[in-house]
Amino acid sequence: MRQYEKSAQKKLGRKQVKLRKEHEAIRSIEMEQQRVANLKALDAWCHDPALLTEHLHVLNKMYNELAAFIEQGSRYYWLADLFESWIEAAQAPAPGSFVEPLLPEWHKTHTSLSLRLRALQRDLDMLPPPPRNLETPSSLEMLMDSCRDLHGGMLKELEMMTKLERCILDNEKRRVEEEVKDIAPGETLTEAVKSPWVPAWQSKD
Repeated sequence: MRQYEKSAQKKLGRKQVKLRKEHEAIRSIEMEQQRVANLKALDAWCHDPALLTEHLHVLNKMYNELAAFIEQGSRYYWLADLFESWIEAAQAPAPGSFVEPLLPEWHKTHTSLSLRLRALQRDLDMLPPPPRNLETPSSLEMLMDSCRDLHGGMLKELEMMTKLERCILDNEKRRVEEEVKDIAPGETLTEAVKSPWVPAWQSKD
């Protein structure tokens, strides 16, 4: 019985070794195919070595900057985190309280990030589109697609934040006007609504 078990273990061990070698061989082939695909893609993307180096420098710088945008502790992370807290409080305000606009610092940061992302958009649009390979996508293709997806997603998120804030503040304005209408005399209300309500962060004072 023990001899049978030893024999079975040896056979199993040989199969495992063979399987590992086959896996390593397949992985080696895949890596070589990817290397060839990358070289072909770079050559098709830009034939001029000097210009290719410049394009790769721009792309690498762009990727690093976009990746830094979403790191914990970044300005974008702070912006999104503060907005999430604000909208949660705005959707369930405490009794007798009013929904205040987001902080002026939030809006300044939002404007700064939006401008920077639009500048990166111009850089990205100046780069030639990557050659496509459905069977073996090149690293260049995947990197540029990742940059576009990340960049587009952040821009849309920034736009959505301001739209949601505007919508919530408009609803708050209507709610306050309705409450005033219920408690204030008609003449007082007329005088009150002559001046349009402006969020504090938009005030010039």
